[in-house]
Amino acid sequence: MKKMGLFLMGLSMAFMVSATSFKEGKQYESLKEPVFGEPRVAEFFSFYCGHCYLFDKDLQVSQQIKKVIPEGVKIEQYHVEFLGTWGKELTEAWVIAKELKVADKIKPLLFEAVQTEKKLETKDAKAVKAVIGEIFAKVGKKAEYDDAQESFDLKSLLKQQEEMAEKLKVNGVPAVYVDGKYRIKSEGIDTTSKAAYAKEYAEVVKFLLNQ
Repeated sequence: MKKMGLFLMGLSMAFMVSATSFKEGKQYESLKEPVFGEPRVAEFFSFYCGHCYLFDKDLQVSQQIKKVIPEGVKIEQYHVEFLGTWGKELTEAWVIAKELKVADKIKPLLFEAVQTEKKLETKDAKAVKAVIGEIFAKVGKKAEYDDAQESFDLKSLLKQQEEMAEKLKVNGVPAVYVDGKYRIKSEGIDTTSKAAYAKEYAEVVKFLLNQ
């Protein structure tokens, strides 16, 4: 029992050392104008962003964050419109995917279509809609996707996405904000390995949720 107690104490001290090593200006920064009443953890990304693709597929940072944040706390993911020719159309697709509860299935498919297959390198809006429609068809939601494009709710949800990015003054992605008060500084996170990066990134989010 004594050994177990010492072991648990060691774990506790290890966490304390890790948490207290996080410094403002290095792993995170405080926003000059906090935005209160927003999602506790907000992640902004773009399907046009190569770093976002890496962040999601290879580093799996969001998945790691979900493992360590308190029960009941969700990561709200927002797609930004300011990157790429078809940023608005991809934001629309993302909003619809979330509403249809197929975001986890749609996200890797849209990333592949944009980043790997280069299917959106066109000036033809109809071709873009067709590509996105095909992706929704792959998850069995083509009809629902078509219907959702004309809904009033979609316009309202798109406006919410845009307003959220404006309030937090998002100008680059990927970006993660905590409690509308802090932004994670990716450049200050441990880069010794993919696993170390994802782990520390998640721990910084957890640390800030407790501030």
